[in-house]
Amino acid sequence: LGGRAGGTEPPDPDMVVGWSGDADCRPDGRQPGISVYMPPCVPRFTGDNGGATSRGVTRDRIIVTRFVEQTNPATQATLRALGAEDPPADQARIYDVLRRYSNQHYETYGREVVFVDVPASGPNDNDEAMRADAVRIADEIGAFANINGPQVLMEELAQRGVVTHRTNSFSRRVFERNPPLIYTALPTLESYYEHLAEYIGKRLAGRNAVHAGDDANPLQDFAGTELVFGLFWVEGEGDRVDPDAKPARDYFVQLLRQYGVQLAADVGYQFDIARQQTQAATMISRMRSAGVTTIALVVDPLYPIFLTQEASRQNYFPEWVVTGTLLSDTTFFGRTYDQRQWRNAFGITPLWVFFENVENSAGYREYHHGAPGSAPGDEGVGINVYRGPVERLFIGLHMAGPNLTPETYRAGIMRYPRTGGTPAKPLHYFTERDPQAYKDFTEIWWNPSGTGRDETGGDGVGIMMKANGGQRYELGEWPNRDTDAFRAEGAVFTTDDPEGGRPDVPHDEDGHTHDRPCRSC
Repeated sequence: LGGRAGGTEPPDPDMVVGWSGDADCRPDGRQPGISVYMPPCVPRFTGDNGGATSRGVTRDRIIVTRFVEQTNPATQATLRALGAEDPPADQARIYDVLRRYSNQHYETYGREVVFVDVPASGPNDNDEAMRADAVRIADEIGAFANINGPQVLMEELAQRGVVTHRTNSFSRRVFERNPPLIYTALPTLESYYEHLAEYIGKRLAGRNAVHAGDDANPLQDFAGTELVFGLFWVEGEGDRVDPDAKPARDYFVQLLRQYGVQLAADVGYQFDIARQQTQAATMISRMRSAGVTTIALVVDPLYPIFLTQEASRQNYFPEWVVTGTLLSDTTFFGRTYDQRQWRNAFGITPLWVFFENVENSAGYREYHHGAPGSAPGDEGVGINVYRGPVERLFIGLHMAGPNLTPETYRAGIMRYPRTGGTPAKPLHYFTERDPQAYKDFTEIWWNPSGTGRDETGGDGVGIMMKANGGQRYELGEWPNRDTDAFRAEGAVFTTDDPEGGRPDVPHDEDGHTHDRPCRSC
């Protein structure tokens, strides 16, 4: 692709954006000026797409539902107070812009993806409501695919033959017991535990807790003590226990044994903001009583607020080993944690070296390219989270070809090549065993005196650093040496090259228009 088209040679081998041909591609098969996660280029589609090839698919449309979850009022109030959530009406507008952008820039074989918003009929922990919503999506609306939603909804949709996408992942057991129609971005729960066990076994075990806060409590003498490990892990939400959480925790215990490591204490908890104060007191007391020097966190982003505050109240200053689950590894949320505690935080993350300015992020650029004339801020604080499931949905549609069915979608997304693996771009591909995108991790540590913008563009003090230039590791590649945490040399916070090699003229600044999809503009 990228040779002759219509009998005209492009004037440059890198292909000038806006050149009219069958496919605007570089010699490496990718479009110029687009995120490196765009799928391989294909010729501009012409001809018969087969029409109604599957439920939710017609000759000119693909129906995709966007599930709108109910948020617990206490959780919603906390998120709003932190500035971590966009109002529902704004989210609907932002998702629609991302949909329009994606329709303009991926090959969808003559069909337009349309979103149908489906408000949840109950809270996430109401399994009966989630199953009823799945019936509505599959049977009443007749969707080909759905984005977002809790685990029970997505499992029920998969059983009914609906492709599903979301950002946060599940246990590997969820993928194993369902039809192969569920896709996520972040690693499986077992993948987090596998990387954490290797990190602990190779980089921490047998060493002293030199990063504990002994200066805050000299009597604890953790810095002179060999590491004693504990674990906090999410067991469920509200009154619903996740049946896969404990087996994953047990798997982690087995992995640690391979490195001669045991947990002195571990505490599972039910996510419930209304009960956090009582839970946090008990959880910290358990760790303190067990003499734990080093707490591994497989947690949500809000509970560390209360856990770190409670640890300071109990005059307990351990090391905090971040695992990267549910945005607990971000600068944004790190600034909400007790800084007397979080200065002792380090660990691993599947996230990347972030953009220096949110204006350079893919989500910001795609939003403003898809909605020309929008004011800065219209993209919302969550833009780079919202774009994820939309991007991966369209990758699968692009790779599936015109004969769109759940089976061709699956085959197409599995053909998506290994992409990324650089500090600014996680390694991204899908496998039958782990049909989630990100496959590698990097080491992180909290710099309490660092200043700069967080992932939403907010200025402040305290930043999450990526060690060793943000070098990333697949499973089995973690170095068997002391951690690089709290080593300023080589550590990075942001990058001015968020695309891992931006072209001189970014795609959204080249002046092209969308009289037809940009894959052939």
